[in-house]
Amino acid sequence: MSNRSQSNQQEDRISSFAKNTTRFAIGVVIFVLGISIVVISAKVFSLIPPDKVEWTGFNKSTETTKSEKAIANGKETTITTKEVSEKTLWDWLSLLGAPASLAILGFWLQRLQNNRASAQAQREKNIAEDNEREEILQNYLDRLSGLEVLGNKLTLK
Repeated sequence: MSNRSQSNQQEDRISSFAKNTTRFAIGVVIFVLGISIVVISAKVFSLIPPDKVEWTGFNKSTETTKSEKAIANGKETTITTKEVSEKTLWDWLSLLGAPASLAILGFWLQRLQNNRASAQAQREKNIAEDNEREEILQNYLDRLSGLEVLGNKLTLK
């Protein structure tokens, strides 16, 4: 392999590393911003009086149980009643959180795979171009040396 193709490959590796490092840094920044937004939102919700945000489910339990014992005809009977409150914010988040996170994770992994595939295709294209250039150069050098040999034979006669 020629020095030129080696330096091109080294430049490609460096630029690929720089791109990956930049993408990673951007991902970390987005993650930190997301966590910060969640923490700030939780803090804001904690400052609001509970009676103003009943729909969140902060101030009441979601299930109450009542037990009554009744004696009829000499037998003791226990009656248990459960009252379940309406759906709260936390119920909806638990219902929608898992599918949403799986969808986001799937999208992110697909994007990562596509990026890696395109980078691999680019590397293979560069290698094929380098091999083609090397083959053209080798053919040129072979013809040139053939002409030199032919030229030497002509001058000897």
